[in-house]
Amino acid sequence: MANLSIGGGRHNVVFVASSRDTIYAFDADQSPCVTYWSVSLFGSGETYLNSGDVSSVDIETDIGIVGTPVIDLTSSTLYVVSKSKDSGTSCTPSSSCHQRLHALNLTDHAEKFGGPYDLTPSITVPGNADGSINGQVPFDPLRENQRPGLALVNGVVYIAWGSHGDRGPYHGWVIGFAANNIGAGPSAVWNSSPTAVSGSPSYGGIWMSGGAPAADSSNNLYFLTGNGAFNADSGGSDYGDSTVKLSTSGSLHVTDYFTPANQSSLNSGDMDHGSGGAAILVDQPSGPVQHLLIGGGKPGVLFLVNRDNMGHFNAGSNNVVQSLNIGRAIFATGAFWNNSFYIAAVNNSMNQFTFNTGTGQFSSSPTHTSACCYYHPGSTPSVSSLGSSTAGIVWALDNSQYCTSSSPGCGPTVLHAYDATNVSIELWNSTRGSGNSAGNAVKFTPAGGSVTVTLAPDAFARPSNHVPKHTSACGADRT
Repeated sequence: MANLSIGGGRHNVVFVASSRDTIYAFDADQSPCVTYWSVSLFGSGETYLNSGDVSSVDIETDIGIVGTPVIDLTSSTLYVVSKSKDSGTSCTPSSSCHQRLHALNLTDHAEKFGGPYDLTPSITVPGNADGSINGQVPFDPLRENQRPGLALVNGVVYIAWGSHGDRGPYHGWVIGFAANNIGAGPSAVWNSSPTAVSGSPSYGGIWMSGGAPAADSSNNLYFLTGNGAFNADSGGSDYGDSTVKLSTSGSLHVTDYFTPANQSSLNSGDMDHGSGGAAILVDQPSGPVQHLLIGGGKPGVLFLVNRDNMGHFNAGSNNVVQSLNIGRAIFATGAFWNNSFYIAAVNNSMNQFTFNTGTGQFSSSPTHTSACCYYHPGSTPSVSSLGSSTAGIVWALDNSQYCTSSSPGCGPTVLHAYDATNVSIELWNSTRGSGNSAGNAVKFTPAGGSVTVTLAPDAFARPSNHVPKHTSACGADRT
């Protein structure tokens, strides 16, 4: 957050959330690093979980805060979900496992708005799916992985969940809280797979490799789900392997969706449609379709859909605006700027596709590509610019050395900066120069806004001038 009143003055502040349930507030500009505050979010007698507690090494070793927090600029509040357990237990029984929504004052980390709120199995939806009890499907604080980023939409904080390594029973959940009164409990609850479908586990997790649900100007939420039961085409309420449009008007409810024609094989083959996130394109003032969204998953296909008519399910064809086959698994959310779309799939370059406003579709192959390669899990880029007419920079992190048993090794993440008009032109990366190396990589971390860069007036003519202004010497536990 820029220009925050903290530490006796006005400062730019970076907030870091860790998997040991600690939040840090660092000065974004000072060197050596200044820590304004840090706070542990454990309850009394609690600690963070570990990979053994959830029987999965997808996240290891520590499991605490996993989803990216969201900040409300108007109230200077940071919303975050922590995960903890009673010390000396392994979350068995499940009552010894805790997930809590916190609302923290940015200046002093004080809890606000009645928080924290404890998310327990008392949160239910009607249904007979996996884990149901007496016609109700309860929220499970052990099995549910709060992986996606939080979203703040029209005064409501929306939280979504997937799984830890497909260890059931689990479901995709979306739960909303009034941002100014989280202590009152959920204001809206939705479950992606509340009814039993013969021959299929419920599942339908929402994870999107850490991407947050997207929202349009009418406050609809958009997200992709993973493997799971599907019966929406026959009037059911299960949306495994689907792109979902969720209305936030009144109760959370589906108003439209798209499901790939091969949903059944995706489900049986662990080929999550929802391993990547949903990106909303800016509204098109002209052209055949004004409201578009794009996203895709493990099969390596990006689906461009009409947000006003998403196509539903057809076993014979995908009724979408366009399908872009990258040919590599997608574990990322793309970025759209100035009629270009940027994304890096697994074992692939940073791809730049050009949007044709006349046809309402993207170039069938990348217009520009960076030097290869971003290995697993690819990269979620961000674009910075001073308006659409000013030269932009595409920022991307190479997180391939992400330090778990499933990664090829352990080493620093590498930050890359590309010319947004042509990503084959690399302006800078953090392996250049001395003192620019980052800390060890974390699998799904996106290239967000927490790097401070000094650009000389002629920086675009001299890419070597793209070097960090300051680097942090602060110590945060593994994030």
